[in-house]
Amino acid sequence: MSLSKDGRLLATGSGDTTARVTDITTGRIIREIYHNDIVLAVSLSGDGELLATGSRDKSARITDITTGDIIGTV
Repeated sequence: MSLSKDGRLLATGSGDTTARVTDITTGRIIREIYHNDIVLAVSLSGDGELLATGSRDKSARITDITTGDIIGTV
């Protein structure tokens, strides 16, 4: 799990191959990021605009939370 500095966003990884960013104040899921295996790690950037995810599928991604664009992969 990763919580944004302002305490508004919570990022979680899951065994269902997704990472989710949720607005804690509304309970609304803002973004879902998909991998091909369990998501083992998530980290929100300091400004809460980017999400880094890592999966057991041996991939890592950086996603723009607002647009959903994947801006980097490894």
